[in-house]
Amino acid sequence: MMGVGNSRKVRRRQERNYKRTRVTRGGRTVFTHSHMGAWSCYFAIASLVVFAAAVLVAFLLGTKGVRFTGGLGAVAVLLAFGGMRAAMDGFRERDKNYVNCKVGIAVNIVILLFLIVVFVIGCL
Repeated sequence: MMGVGNSRKVRRRQERNYKRTRVTRGGRTVFTHSHMGAWSCYFAIASLVVFAAAVLVAFLLGTKGVRFTGGLGAVAVLLAFGGMRAAMDGFRERDKNYVNCKVGIAVNIVILLFLIVVFVIGCL
């Protein structure tokens, strides 16, 4: 019988035992990559491509393409946020390898910080 305050510890122990007991033929469990973690990496790549397009437009059009450059920058920020969200959703998938989630969330945070720095420098 479980106590009232021990439910979190019991759940954690059950999760650990579940992962230990799932064994394949070769003796080790082979986890596939998280699908949402892969999407997080795709979002990061898309955000970088959109940001590169914004920089290219800024250099080619100069002051005539200010609105277009700003719109592309906003899209890049939204893609970075979407990538972080996808990585967080990827951590909820059971029995998966979370390397893609970790890489995706780190890269999206770096992209987001870089875009914020560029925006602040542009405002000065």
